[in-house]
Amino acid sequence: MFLNRYYPNHPRKEKCEKIWAKTVGIEEHSYYVGCARSIMDDRMEFDKIIIYPKGSHKAWVRDIWLTQSEWAPRDFMFHDLEEYKITNDPIQLNVSPYNYSNPFLSDAVFHSAFCTFPDGLNCWKYNSTFIKSDKIVDEKIKRKTKELRLRYLKYIDTL
Repeated sequence: MFLNRYYPNHPRKEKCEKIWAKTVGIEEHSYYVGCARSIMDDRMEFDKIIIYPKGSHKAWVRDIWLTQSEWAPRDFMFHDLEEYKITNDPIQLNVSPYNYSNPFLSDAVFHSAFCTFPDGLNCWKYNSTFIKSDKIVDEKIKRKTKELRLRYLKYIDTL
């Protein structure tokens, strides 16, 4: 949408569209996002929409797999909490960077009825071993972002 609206004639847009056409999973999708962001360069404001870069302290939501389920008190909301990606099996955690450890206590039962003000936090039973300092989480995000950027650059060379 952003590329079509704001960059319809950009020379790399066709390459991004090739990536999108081959997308079958989250990894290819992340390559498409990387390609689109490379076209947008540093421009992150579009009319009334602002896109924050990965690791931005202004963002409200981030992918939990970026830090292998670890989070900091500053984190507000997580994206991509899908049951099939949650595992405590070390082999599965190494199969895909998008799998992650269960951030909740194993005996926790989610009760949506409790997710109301003022007791909303009572419905989430976090595994406290995943709570880290902002600095540790920032470093993990920085490393993962760099790793993903290198994988994207290798992938882009194959097109």
